[in-house]
Amino acid sequence: MLGIIIGIAAVIAVIAVGLGATVMIQTQMSSLGDNLMMISPGSTFRGGFHHGAGTRSTLTAQDGEAILEECLYVKSITPVIRSGGQLVYKEKNWPGRIEGVAPSYLEIRNWQVEKGCFLAESDVRSAIKVCVLGATISKELFDNEDPIGKMIRIKNMPFRIIGVLEKKGSTAWGRDQDDTVIMPWTTVRRVIQSSPFNDVNRLVGSLVSIKIFE
Repeated sequence: MLGIIIGIAAVIAVIAVGLGATVMIQTQMSSLGDNLMMISPGSTFRGGFHHGAGTRSTLTAQDGEAILEECLYVKSITPVIRSGGQLVYKEKNWPGRIEGVAPSYLEIRNWQVEKGCFLAESDVRSAIKVCVLGATISKELFDNEDPIGKMIRIKNMPFRIIGVLEKKGSTAWGRDQDDTVIMPWTTVRRVIQSSPFNDVNRLVGSLVSIKIFE
């Protein structure tokens, strides 16, 4: 099933794949990334009700690796796990949105590092407690102080700051993209969420060319 919805800011192709999963390919939204592809697990069905797309725990990082290997037009892909928590630095604190990703996330989102560095594959393999701050969180917690190498606490655990992202601004629907903390997806799953499971909230990737759907 292929439905094409033409909006003001984007052209979104929606394709149903596998176990109710949905692929959303968004273009013409430069703040999100060019030829962006999002894959979410299907919905759960309990008590006679569907509980919305993305509520099943069927999508894994290995699915992303398989897609990258088998799909010629997928250029790169990353798992995404979302969480949240109070971010604390000295006497300051901020309610933070946490995203666990792979190093390819930066290229997929057309994002740049302003200070320091981004995540490495070794960080993901080791589920190390490092993070990269969005510009909003860097400003709220550190103001004009250089955050690189400093420690913030999340759920009373220390995380070392290795980078700060360039300011990206808000999405078309008003969400501040800079109000986020980026970590290895394995760190979010194993350390923040204390989960032994390997499922992810979604896979995000970029396509070689959107023309494949024309």
